[in-house]
Amino acid sequence: MNNQQLVEKIFTICTEKKYTIATAESITGGRIASELTALDGSSKIFSAGVVCYSEHSKVHSAGVDIRLVNKVGVYHEKIVAQMAERIAKRNVANIGIATSGRADTGEVFFGFYIKEKLLKTLLVNLNDEKEYKGTEKLTRVEVQNAATNFSLSYILNLLQSV
Repeated sequence: MNNQQLVEKIFTICTEKKYTIATAESITGGRIASELTALDGSSKIFSAGVVCYSEHSKVHSAGVDIRLVNKVGVYHEKIVAQMAERIAKRNVANIGIATSGRADTGEVFFGFYIKEKLLKTLLVNLNDEKEYKGTEKLTRVEVQNAATNFSLSYILNLLQSV
């Protein structure tokens, strides 16, 4: 399913449930927020988004605990868990989506938070995913685009099951 189709389905479910979404994006560089706001009327479901590429911005914009960063580094499931939950809470959103990872390896950490129902983290090597894998290692932009599509697909699946 392409991103537009995913966003349309997410929009429908969020509108029905009166859910809003906030994003804290590192590896995806704001692409998830861009996709979610491309749909007319998206202000009904989209609360806020931050691109938190640096360690400093993960702490100050997304609310990650600096002690955790010092302990585990910025590429870790605990980091995206905090990013997803805290971006949602800071923006009074029901859903938080967070990404962090390395384009050179294709390894991306995903964090998904649905208020009072779910906090899910994943580590996915997009170079190994059949859906995104080409004949060679993915480029930086391909990793970013694949991570955006993966995030939208995954949050849709979560919303359909909650």
